[in-house]
Amino acid sequence: MPAVEGFDPSRPNIARVYDYWLGGKDNFAADRELAQKMCEINPGVPAMIRDNPGIRDPGGDQGSRKRHRSVSRPRGRAADPAVTG
Repeated sequence: MPAVEGFDPSRPNIARVYDYWLGGKDNFAADRELAQKMCEINPGVPAMIRDNPGIRDPGGDQGSRKRHRSVSRPRGRAADPAVTG
């Protein structure tokens, strides 16, 4: 079995970059540096992350997803029943 690579806080990790953008405390200097570089390319990224409900509650509130599905068409069905495969 190959050895597992050790933890290295000097290497950025996208999960910790997200943590930084969400105002968390579980990130390191390398993560914050990558976050800043990404913001130079697209300044709207942090707002997109904060506005994404899947990021804020990953799997916790299934009710919001169920409510959304109840007002939309069932999965796997065409919008127009006359249209087939």
